[in-house]
Amino acid sequence: MLVLDAYSYVFYRLYRFSSRWKNDVTPPQVTAFLGIIAIVWCSIFLFLVIVDTMLAPADSVIPHLSRFDIYLSFAVLAAPLYFVFLHRRKYLQIAARYELETPRQRCVRGIIIISTLVLLWVLIVFFSVLHRGRVHPSASNQPMKPTAPPRNAFGVFATTPCRGLSLSR
Repeated sequence: MLVLDAYSYVFYRLYRFSSRWKNDVTPPQVTAFLGIIAIVWCSIFLFLVIVDTMLAPADSVIPHLSRFDIYLSFAVLAAPLYFVFLHRRKYLQIAARYELETPRQRCVRGIIIISTLVLLWVLIVFFSVLHRGRVHPSASNQPMKPTAPPRNAFGVFATTPCRGLSLSR
């Protein structure tokens, strides 16, 4: 329940923030809902990257995901979250629950949310770089073979045949 309460509070803050926009055509609950889907999806992606990097770097799943698979995962994730946050106007109940918080509580919870989102982003970047290094190691220790210049590249010679070379000698 603690995780659901945390996501409910993040949803509430996104809802309140987007309700302040006067010229937005998207309802604030939809904007908050899409934000929650993105945050939860990034958390699941981070978990996949960590598992992929630590347990099975040779059998990586992530590079094989197509664009359709990613969109499908968003849709599959959105279905249960819809019932948690939007179904039967639950967003109004969530807003009423957090409406009476003090300014100090709002500040502390806001700092926690921002620091958690920054930590999520840093961990995603760190483990993605680590994952890429383990799955695709660089081939820098491969032997270099010397190559000759192409046959039709006359600009690589020091002198032209008619100036520096004499055929009469």
